[in-house]
Amino acid sequence: MRYVVVPENITPINYATGKPLVIGLGGKDGATGEPWTFHRYLSVVVFDDRKLGASRKHAKAVKKVHKLFKDASPGDVVAVEDWDWEQVKTVIDEPTTPQSGTLSAQFTEFMDAWCDAKEEAPKVEKLNGKPEPVALPDALVTERAEA
Repeated sequence: MRYVVVPENITPINYATGKPLVIGLGGKDGATGEPWTFHRYLSVVVFDDRKLGASRKHAKAVKKVHKLFKDASPGDVVAVEDWDWEQVKTVIDEPTTPQSGTLSAQFTEFMDAWCDAKEEAPKVEKLNGKPEPVALPDALVTERAEA
């Protein structure tokens, strides 16, 4: 299991003008210069890669990751199965069709959030949008208070 901390939203800019980039099919499909969420990055940049369409197992991984991050907010911690995490990491590290350097450079925080995800869960109040349990499993309890 890998634990991804959702990064802050990013507003890609045109390096020459300093103005927000309008990304998406020539300004169609509702593309605006609004900030990108981590989910939008995964959906538009990563999931579109042919490597993630290579098999039914890959398609299921995309579907699971999409559901996990769809409603995630910056700062949320999301647990991702190792195999699913590895497939997405492979695309981020070596995409079939690389993005422009200008765009990729501005998405490095998103790339790092995914690729540097830890194998150990951080201490958080919520995991995958749900409260973390506070009770320890019996196997971890060494002493119990006498009633």
